[in-house]
Amino acid sequence: MPRLSAPNLTAQAKEFQKYFNIRLYEKTPDNRIKLTKAGIAVGPMARRLLEARDEVIAPLIAIERDEIRTLRFGCGTLVDEKLFRTACEMHKQFLPNCTIRPEHADTVQLVNEIASGKIDGALATLPVDHPQLCVKELRRDRLIVCLRADHPLARKAALRPADLGQSRSSVPSAWTSGAHTRLIELLGESGVSLEGIFQCLSPNGTAETR
Repeated sequence: MPRLSAPNLTAQAKEFQKYFNIRLYEKTPDNRIKLTKAGIAVGPMARRLLEARDEVIAPLIAIERDEIRTLRFGCGTLVDEKLFRTACEMHKQFLPNCTIRPEHADTVQLVNEIASGKIDGALATLPVDHPQLCVKELRRDRLIVCLRADHPLARKAALRPADLGQSRSSVPSAWTSGAHTRLIELLGESGVSLEGIFQCLSPNGTAETR
């Protein structure tokens, strides 16, 4: 990126202020330059815009060069299937000639496969802590975990996301809130009591027993 001289920056700042009617700076009585509230905010916002620009330009170059022919996209075991299908459909709109290969696995496996380059990206449940990955939160949902009364987790007053990061045999079943609503209907129709067998995992990571 070419360096801009101070006069050029001043001229561009003046054009920006005039075009958008936003004051980025003002002169103090002693003729010094002082940033306004908007001027202070524009720095970090501009950096995010530049980062977003780079995220867009890189795939556009790859598309132009016909380098993206297959997209390997992972879906976590607790991710809403409708959300995953929507994500796949959106990518198909951007890349109509690209083959999308879905893969379902738990979060730990998906993280390892992204880091090793086996898949290109994934929708997974948080927490995800890996220094090489760019992690962005898309949505927050309540999770419903069905436990036997003698299950070790059933004795806890609250569940946290880390509790669900165990093996599938440790946590029998988990659903998003939409699936939970339908499950309650089916169990009610069968005359099954729900007292004490459900734990609701809220977005802040705690749970309440139902």
